[in-house]
Amino acid sequence: MSAVSIAKTILRKGVPKNESISLCITDVKTELQNRIMLKRIFSIYGFDHNLIKIDDIYKQVLDYGKIAA
Repeated sequence: MSAVSIAKTILRKGVPKNESISLCITDVKTELQNRIMLKRIFSIYGFDHNLIKIDDIYKQVLDYGKIAA
């Protein structure tokens, strides 16, 4: 039950309260795994993931492998 609540909180980030969202635990798990992998790659190569130039691409890569709704 708490895992679902945490997933809802993660999915709600940046979405207005009155807007509905679709909840897919697999998508949350995929995004978290992608985030961990990107952080690892960036730390190995010494990249700063906060650079503005890669911000849009970073968000796209976090969505890689998610189920299309």
